[in-house]
Amino acid sequence: MQTWLASELANGDVVAVDPKIATNTQWAAWESTLGASSINLTALEERLVDVIWTDQPDYPNDTLIVMNTTFTGATWLSKLENIREQLRGRNADTIVITALDEVAWTLSLRGADVPYTPVFRGYLIVGLNYATLYTPPDKITPDVRLHLEADGADTSAVVRIKDYDTFWTDLQELNSLSTGVWLPSAYSYASGVSRQIFQTVESGRQEWDELRVISSLADLRRAQALNHGLSFPTIAGFGPNSALPHYESNNVTNRVLDTSSLFMLDSGGQYLDGTTDVTRTMHYGTPTNLEREIYTNLLMGCINLASTKFPEGQTLNTLEVLIRAPLYSMGLDYGHGSTHGVGTFLGVHEEPGYYRANEFGMRLENVVTVIRADVSTTTDNNVTYLAFDPVTLVPYEQKLINVSMLSGRQVTRLLTVLTWNMVGSGGPDATNSISLLTKRDSISYPGLEHQVEKPAVKNTLPLGGDPHWRTRSLNLQWLNDYHARTRELVGAEMLRQNLTNTYDWLVRKTQPIYAVEGLNIVLEYWVRTDTEKIAFHFKSTMLFSFMTELKIQWCCTVVDCGAEKRGELRG
Repeated sequence: MQTWLASELANGDVVAVDPKIATNTQWAAWESTLGASSINLTALEERLVDVIWTDQPDYPNDTLIVMNTTFTGATWLSKLENIREQLRGRNADTIVITALDEVAWTLSLRGADVPYTPVFRGYLIVGLNYATLYTPPDKITPDVRLHLEADGADTSAVVRIKDYDTFWTDLQELNSLSTGVWLPSAYSYASGVSRQIFQTVESGRQEWDELRVISSLADLRRAQALNHGLSFPTIAGFGPNSALPHYESNNVTNRVLDTSSLFMLDSGGQYLDGTTDVTRTMHYGTPTNLEREIYTNLLMGCINLASTKFPEGQTLNTLEVLIRAPLYSMGLDYGHGSTHGVGTFLGVHEEPGYYRANEFGMRLENVVTVIRADVSTTTDNNVTYLAFDPVTLVPYEQKLINVSMLSGRQVTRLLTVLTWNMVGSGGPDATNSISLLTKRDSISYPGLEHQVEKPAVKNTLPLGGDPHWRTRSLNLQWLNDYHARTRELVGAEMLRQNLTNTYDWLVRKTQPIYAVEGLNIVLEYWVRTDTEKIAFHFKSTMLFSFMTELKIQWCCTVVDCGAEKRGELRG
């Protein structure tokens, strides 16, 4: 922008900007470029929008929500002490915090001034021995004053509260008194969590359309404990509507869900213990080869990122190509970023996708945490390596996965030497379903009084005994591990809430994929009985899940006597 202005304006012209909506870095860049062309940059004393817009609505006057350490994990005082330690390290004595999510996070407070984001109007100035919050007085309740020790003696363990409108005057005075003021970054997010469970509804009926999905999802979220609404407007796009990344359904564009195309659902909720954001793409009929190819490439990109290890200090920009590379191989791309931060009951923001105008779109999204990675050798210069751990536990659409496309590295990640004890052996016949994401509790959050119990499900197999399945030389570990974790943790919560139909649906959706198309697979099934141990060796080249109806020709060796039998197993 500043380059364009420099080319359009003459020497001596003046450009006026509201300094309250520009970062210090932006201002310096503008001033440098314009100054080189003898164009002056000056600050506006009042906002032109406010001068012109005389009938503005009042700001929300909701009071603030106090967050205790059950949900924050640390007191606001410990956060201030961490900030002060960094101030000393930078030879500064004051920091000015202006980003609304940073103010809310630092003081363990939340508000309702911005739709879908629980923040409030406020500025925070933190010094080495003081802190001051600037916010409208009508937001402050006795609980907030007690939380911030606002009425205590002037010490570093007190946060003073002053009127929002006095901030700029105080800031000018502060600038003249402080030896070093640390100005805020342009924007930042704290890391967050997302935990989802499913509510299943039938699909393929005329009464289910985009708007009903959105409405039902909102109702189901509001009914959950600790919920404070949605974290962004739900995106529910069917067919051509799914090709619009930020699509919002209305009475004119609303489409009925059927079996003819893809359905993309991007949803999130605000909860006291976290902010959620998850996207899945589904198909209730038979997807085309192109749809499977694109979806599989998106999944491959997600697996690339999820399975990588990287040195501490790297930014996600350096890892971006890992996500996009599979789509690049098709000559495809998408026009937005692949990653973003998620707050803890705070802000949420795009993720890997592909959009074909007027036809279809698809997107996949997980919330992950950053953990220390195990590496096989001693790292150079004692560098710490990191990895990602998925927190979102939502099944992928198996009918959209073309396993034969997976590269050797991804195949290795997806299914190698997986040992799995069967959970369940049946349930209702598979029906098309829409997965409505309704709750975030699938993994206990630190400090919460909530225990996830492992589901107690009795196996009933055609061959009886105590089954123990092993898959050898099968290369879908990552996906099967992910689905097994989803089945165990989310399934337990479903059973706790007596959502048996939903649990049956989840079991069907998360069955392991045992074979890779185009490869020769050996499957061993050990049946233990009181009298003999039988090993069944299955050879197959077809892709299947255990719950799928299939026939396998088998060769049976009775271990104790060496006899060989042949027959048919129906699963």
